[in-house]
Amino acid sequence: MVMKSESPAKIFNSGRRGIEETAAYKCFHTFHLNETKRGEEESFGPLKFFNDAFLSPQQSITYTHEENTRIIILPLTGGLSYQYAIQKEELVSSEQIKVIEVEKGGSYTFSNPYEKEWINYLHIGFRIHSSLKCSSVLQNIEWKNKNELVCFGLEIPDQPASYIGVYEGRSEGCYTLKNPDNGVFIYVINGAFEVQGRLLEYRDGLSLWNTTAVEFEALSNNAIILLFEINLKQ
Repeated sequence: MVMKSESPAKIFNSGRRGIEETAAYKCFHTFHLNETKRGEEESFGPLKFFNDAFLSPQQSITYTHEENTRIIILPLTGGLSYQYAIQKEELVSSEQIKVIEVEKGGSYTFSNPYEKEWINYLHIGFRIHSSLKCSSVLQNIEWKNKNELVCFGLEIPDQPASYIGVYEGRSEGCYTLKNPDNGVFIYVINGAFEVQGRLLEYRDGLSLWNTTAVEFEALSNNAIILLFEINLKQ
């Protein structure tokens, strides 16, 4: 059983997320932000938006950002087509994670390639204060390695420590921060977890700071957790 922690924390309940919706697109904003707007009071360090989006069949949506931004694309159901500027269109499947850097004012487009099925994806953005490297990484997720955190995005310089893991019920885990001055943002993609004595359910988020380690326990089978260690001074 995970013990209770006195570390400062904030829970982002899935039922209280902001929502943006049209006939072809639905997006839940963990930080109550539109992805093109800044909101320092609701962001967590350089993590400026965390969106859970749905796109209808054969539809596309284009994003533009007001500053250099590192983007993480994680399809949850189906795959999506991604295109940045004049680059060739690329398919990102539900067993892959795409990490890219987008320059200030740059636009990129997500498209649903399916004729009848909606897609669901996470669209996550980090503010970049260092020089833009214009890096791009496509990485497969090793789902066969259950009950452990799998690191991704290592090939991009200054990428926040980023992990994903799928756990069976009552399996426990612990993440030790690389720098105790950093914070941690956790998001439950599927199932439920107890994290530092706090219950997190489907699509809930949690920010933690002033801690050296994060202990968690899966409360359901095939529970999926996403974890970022974030430099809060950036």
